Amino acid sequence: MKFKEFTHPDKRGYSVFSLSEDHIGRIWCINLSGQVFYVNKNELVLFLDLKDELNGELPYLTAIGEYVYLFCNEKIIALSPKDKTFSIDNFGSNALGVPTLFHDTLMVTFENSLLQLNPKKMLFDDSELTKANERRNKNLLFPHQNKLYALGSGIDNEIFEIDIILKEVLKIRLPPALLKLDVHTIIPIDRNLWICTRDGIFIGDIEDNSIVIKRHFLSGIFITDVVKNQEGLFWISTLDQGIYIVTDLNVSKFNSPSHHITTMVKIDESQILYGTIEGELYLYNLKDFSIKKLNTPKTINISALHYDKQNGILYVGSSQNGFALTDNFSNVILLPFGLSAKSITEVSPKEILYASAGLSSFLSLTDDLELIESKNIREHRAYSAHHNPITKYNYVSDIDHFISIDSSHNESIITYKGENFYSSQMDADINGISWISTFHHGVLGVKNDSVVYAFDKNEGLLSDQIFAIHTHQDEIYIASDKGIQVLNSTTHSLRTLIDLQTNFPARINGMEIFDQNLVVGTNQGVYGINNNYKQNREFIPNIYISSLKVKDEAIEVKDTLYLPFDENTIELSAHANLYKANDRLLFEYSLQGKNAGWFPLEQGGNSIVFSNLEPGLHSIKIKAKDSYTNLSSRIKEVVVFIEKPIWRKWWFILWFFAILSFILLTLFRFFLHKQNLEKVKAIEELDRENQLILLKLENLRSQMNPHFVFNALNSIQEYIVINEKNLASNYLGKFADLMRSFLSLSNKGYISIEEEVKNLNMYLELEKMRFEEKLVYNIQVDDTLNQNEIYIPTMLIQPYVENSLNHGLLHKKDQRILNIFFTNKNSTHFKCIIEDNGIGRKKAEEIKLERRPEHKSFATKTTNNRLTLINYGKVNKIELIIEDLYDSKNMPCGTKVILFIPLNLIS
Repeated sequence: MKFKEFTHPDKRGYSVFSLSEDHIGRIWCINLSGQVFYVNKNELVLFLDLKDELNGELPYLTAIGEYVYLFCNEKIIALSPKDKTFSIDNFGSNALGVPTLFHDTLMVTFENSLLQLNPKKMLFDDSELTKANERRNKNLLFPHQNKLYALGSGIDNEIFEIDIILKEVLKIRLPPALLKLDVHTIIPIDRNLWICTRDGIFIGDIEDNSIVIKRHFLSGIFITDVVKNQEGLFWISTLDQGIYIVTDLNVSKFNSPSHHITTMVKIDESQILYGTIEGELYLYNLKDFSIKKLNTPKTINISALHYDKQNGILYVGSSQNGFALTDNFSNVILLPFGLSAKSITEVSPKEILYASAGLSSFLSLTDDLELIESKNIREHRAYSAHHNPITKYNYVSDIDHFISIDSSHNESIITYKGENFYSSQMDADINGISWISTFHHGVLGVKNDSVVYAFDKNEGLLSDQIFAIHTHQDEIYIASDKGIQVLNSTTHSLRTLIDLQTNFPARINGMEIFDQNLVVGTNQGVYGINNNYKQNREFIPNIYISSLKVKDEAIEVKDTLYLPFDENTIELSAHANLYKANDRLLFEYSLQGKNAGWFPLEQGGNSIVFSNLEPGLHSIKIKAKDSYTNLSSRIKEVVVFIEKPIWRKWWFILWFFAILSFILLTLFRFFLHKQNLEKVKAIEELDRENQLILLKLENLRSQMNPHFVFNALNSIQEYIVINEKNLASNYLGKFADLMRSFLSLSNKGYISIEEEVKNLNMYLELEKMRFEEKLVYNIQVDDTLNQNEIYIPTMLIQPYVENSLNHGLLHKKDQRILNIFFTNKNSTHFKCIIEDNGIGRKKAEEIKLERRPEHKSFATKTTNNRLTLINYGKVNKIELIIEDLYDSKNMPCGTKVILFIPLNLIS
């Protein structure tokens, strides 16, 4: 239940009185300090402060049409909400009655006059009205069936009918029960008069100028007011015992103790006899509501009753023994029943069938109820037993099976859909069908040894769990955990008599029919239900949205919500101003835009959370189905618009794709440019490779220049002429090896230091012969260098060695020395040093210009160009340093060439 508190910063006190709704839905009230308020748009508004005018008096406030009236003891104050004014009519006497609305006209009595308000007019005078005004604090005037009545006073209560047209007052006769009883108020409800007294409520009507009492309940309780709400419930306020709710007048609890009734049997058309869980038997008279406790053996839990009307014998089964009551229930005879007899039925005069906790058996008895014979059927725990007087079949339901026994005592096991079923009660109709209440299969109709009818929830039963069953002619009364229904065994039609979930507080253990009433024995006493009553199933529950939460934060309830994209989790709660709403209502919801159809919440649940709603428009709908009336409420709807995030808005998407297109175009142009650069680079690389090949060939040509070849061949010739065959042969072999090696190296890009040293040795050996052994050379490799794993470009060092020989050492006459060193520099490079003690570069250049001024240094240029190509695009490059050497007199004494070569030039 949801509540909202209304307050005002200027109010004096906490209490308010006389709540009244005006014609536009505002709720008016007044407090003890004379402040008049109304509620509008969820706000308490102070209309007027009448402290001085009321002088501490608490008036009766009512809103009629466009005016609000305050009825005091001696004056009437009329408030006009339209222009915020008020007027006062002073009557100068403490004889002003309490008003009532009759034919849309507000009327009140004053002394012996009947006054009409709005507009004010005196209708007539009558001395009888003076009696009607001697009582205060009563609703003295009340309309009933298009007539106006007044409650008078005196030693005895009096009611007067007021005929406005004839201007007559007619006295209405009262029953003795109301003559001297303190009557607080009389309220017309549903063509009846509800008379609220110190001794409960009397419901009656006026017939032939007399009050006829139809019903009296809640005796001993001072009743102050009664209100019937829109769903047909009666809310009854009391002086000091709180509020009672009467869910239905067609269901009434008899004026009997609230015994826990376990079983019940009809004695005659005015009496029932019931047993209790305490082991007591009571005879209850439905006419005068008298009750009599019977003398019985000491026992507990009366579990079975059967009344033999013809012989006036009551058979009783209990948890401790079995016995019979005869002679108008005054004589007790113990019977040989087993313990906890669950069911007793009469097969024939003095022959009974009973079912107990240990067995089921037939008993044959004498006229004095002495045992003649006992025939056990089954020694199993039994639930119920039944004899069909038309078919003569007997039935027993035990823990294992449901058994039929014909008149010859032949037994058959009956099943339903191939399964065993169990029953707690059975009864036969006028058509010879035995109707069986089952634990889980609804109601079954059995004839002879077969199931011929079956009714469950699919056929309209409220539940498949049946507590009690009773037949009356062709009607079968079925009591389940959900309600009482009536099945017509001829037409097979079902009608719901009462709904236990909302209109009945107790569990039913027995039923009997009396005239038009169904008398019900329950765990809370005896109840009566009008058998012809049809429940009001026209009331449509009215639901409303009670709360809204966004991301667990409560917000104002609105029909339309506009939310940012990150506030897309919504919790909605619904409620209905309905008695036992959580038990009766099943809420269903629908979210249009996300899924289709209606989805139920759990019973009793009234909240639903929608998480991570997509941006866009969503229609959240909720309704409630009343399990009592089976009607659905009107649909309540909340429209939610979730704003799109910025990255899903059209202008953002447009800008995004524009920027993306620009980036892609830029990237495309960049990659296109990069591809072009790579193509240019590849072309340049190819050109560089071609140049390297050409340069290697040029290096090879420089190594095999005609001058070198001529000198070599000339030396061989000289050895042959001087008849040095061995030297000639040796020289020729070395020359051939060197040529072969040069040709082999022309196909390689890189060679190891070991191969380079080998080739240099072969080359220098031949040159040493050319220099007539006047050349001393030395090649050294640092032990830290792995000659087999370190590679250098092919024909890299030989051109510099050749330069040293041809330009530095050739023009020196003696002591020609050439040193070649391979040493470590650091972790990334090693050094190759080529050092000679020749004439130096400057002197060699001068000699070259004197002898061959047009000659260009072919080998040196080729080598330098080749170094440039090898270093192209590399981080670690080959570096070349050429130093001129001088002696102590600063005279040229040689040349030093230093090559810094990367260790990892190739993998």
